[in-house]
Amino acid sequence: MPRRSSILPTRELALGDLLAAQASERFSDEVSKRLQPLWSVPLGRLAVKDLLFLVRQGVAASLVLPLALDRLRADPLLAADGERGDLLLAVLSFGLEQIKARQPLRERAWNVLLRAERTINEHPEWNFARQVIDQARRELG
Repeated sequence: MPRRSSILPTRELALGDLLAAQASERFSDEVSKRLQPLWSVPLGRLAVKDLLFLVRQGVAASLVLPLALDRLRADPLLAADGERGDLLLAVLSFGLEQIKARQPLRERAWNVLLRAERTINEHPEWNFARQVIDQARRELG
């Protein structure tokens, strides 16, 4: 029988495995209630709606932003919670400083931005994201 590595891939670990239990105490009761069930979900199994919530709340940005960018790579204007482009706008609004500080995230975000621009050019009705994308391009460029 092959020996299993003692270190699990990060996507198999949950927020609760990676963050101190007290981390949820710094949030309001409403946010803590929403956060509590997510504490045990493996990172790789977080729903897009959960990623949106975590990005907006600034929870575990170093763990959550790469996952969000992975999801955005396929569809930069996906609707995480009903609004087209809501995850992209959250990442660019709440996570841009983290992204700018880490070159691998910066490159991934840049590629997502380019794809988002192409998508917007093909679908002018989604032009609502143009201003945020332009600002992010200036900051990342």
